[in-house]
Amino acid sequence: MFNGMKIGVGITGSFCSLSNCLRFLKELKKYPVDIYVFISDQVNSCDTRFFKANQLIIEVEKIIEKKAICSVVEAEIFGPQIPLDLMVVYPCSANT
Repeated sequence: MFNGMKIGVGITGSFCSLSNCLRFLKELKKYPVDIYVFISDQVNSCDTRFFKANQLIIEVEKIIEKKAICSVVEAEIFGPQIPLDLMVVYPCSANT
């Protein structure tokens, strides 16, 4: 069903759910898909009681085996040059 799909995962600032998000990425990685993770500015810059920002990004990159997208400039090529088949926002915070 997901074979060969390009899936984007947007990680937002619902910090208490980030551990669940890492579990979701590990499960998603079991499928033959190409995963791109987009990190929001808040997640990229905030150290919280759940994760330090750089610690979370290291964990994400270990799981997906590629660099996470952490800026608007890095994300600009998605859509026009690299279309995604599916975009998941996880965790979806109240501000999203």
